[in-house]
Amino acid sequence: MPQDVATLEDAALARRVAAAGASIDSAAETELYRRLAPRVRLYGLRHLRDPHAAHDLMQQVLLMTLERLRAGKLREPERITSFVLGMCRMVVLEIRRGSWRRETLLQTYGDTAEAIDVPEPLALDCGRMLHPIRVAYETYGTLSPARDNVILVCHALSGDAHAAGAAKTPPAESARDGFAAEDRDGGAGRALGWWDGMIGPGKAFDTTRFFVVSTNLLGGCRGTTGPSSTNPATGKPYGSDFPVITVADMVRTERAFLDCLGITRLAAVAGGSLGGMQALEWAVLYPDQVDSIVAIASTHALQPQGVAWNAIARSAITADPDWQGGHYHGSGRAPNAGMGVARMVGHITYLSAKSFGEKFGRRLQSGNDIRYTLESPEFEVESYLRHQADAFVRRFDANTYLYTSRALTYFDLARQYGNGRLTDALRKVSARTLLIAFSSDWLYPPSGSEELAAALRAMGKHVELHVIEAPYGHDCFLLEEARQTPMIERFLGDESH
Repeated sequence: MPQDVATLEDAALARRVAAAGASIDSAAETELYRRLAPRVRLYGLRHLRDPHAAHDLMQQVLLMTLERLRAGKLREPERITSFVLGMCRMVVLEIRRGSWRRETLLQTYGDTAEAIDVPEPLALDCGRMLHPIRVAYETYGTLSPARDNVILVCHALSGDAHAAGAAKTPPAESARDGFAAEDRDGGAGRALGWWDGMIGPGKAFDTTRFFVVSTNLLGGCRGTTGPSSTNPATGKPYGSDFPVITVADMVRTERAFLDCLGITRLAAVAGGSLGGMQALEWAVLYPDQVDSIVAIASTHALQPQGVAWNAIARSAITADPDWQGGHYHGSGRAPNAGMGVARMVGHITYLSAKSFGEKFGRRLQSGNDIRYTLESPEFEVESYLRHQADAFVRRFDANTYLYTSRALTYFDLARQYGNGRLTDALRKVSARTLLIAFSSDWLYPPSGSEELAAALRAMGKHVELHVIEAPYGHDCFLLEEARQTPMIERFLGDESH
């Protein structure tokens, strides 16, 4: 970090923060933080060569600086340059000595060590600007000195940043819910990441070789800025005032987040369903920054039937009186009934008729006799859907469901980038592409992956397509991990690229 890390404008902002004292000039603090954060983070990356440590350094130094200014302990705000530089040196020294602990930061400032504030406003496809943006994330493995071993993992509609490993504090409800979750995970399910079977030493995304990064997508409700976040203009949750977003907006946010970690290029981007859409968007939007993509149970554009089912799910939420036009936070009421129906509808689309039949048949919930009731579940399958709805409502935000569902229905590579022609949309793609589809997936049918593969081949691109015969429907990408793993291992291990 150069000696002139702070400019005259920074000094003026520092004087404003100091003058406000306990009354707090939030605009000045936000602007000062925004201006200094990239430079302090860059200092950390240069001296520590570890994005986690660099982020800790940035958070600690800047938060301590703001506290000193507020309390009047930085007697000469104009000397903010030397103060910030001195604090950077001190924290770097502590980290090198091993006396620095991330837990100290967590205890003092909350869960900031697993989130990054993107410094610049983001221009969205809808024409609006969004700022501030916080991105929640987790990482697995070790970043190589050349920073060339990074895999970005993108989650589907209801996922989060916790992709692998066991959470120290298991949530009340887990993103690993869904079909056969209890049979698969037993009592450990709530603590495990949603793709734990695929990420780790010796797994498909091998953390002895790769540095795997998982983020909560833009619009999410598990730490990343979304409709439940505070709108700086009102001091209240955005609700339906949050801008309508697209998959491209999600990817641009991921790009800005990775810039904060000092990561300029990705060895691969991988994901299933909506996560696969993000991987495809990365290949099109940033063709020179991605070596490979792995798109599983995904598509270049959702089929009309999929668009229709998503519309039904969103209508169930917005028709619930407790939705209140999207401004239900703080009211004591939430659209839980509509959200539950949306989850039931979505869950049905994730499974095949065969999987429903084999798991439930027409078995009654209580013995062999019907009870002549309209509201209580009579069949096991009804009770199962009710359970899924109740669990989902406890862990997910209804507005996030609306925004994310809308984004995935907008996704259409041919329309966005090819003037209606898929081959033209893929013209600039340079990433090696692995597509995996499942025979029983009627929501994201294999035909979508086949069309993608044909278009990529027509443009002379490197593409592999595998269609796995499996009975579970769309959820196969979460259930058939053992069969996907060797395909992904071979693809990522291919030294021919």
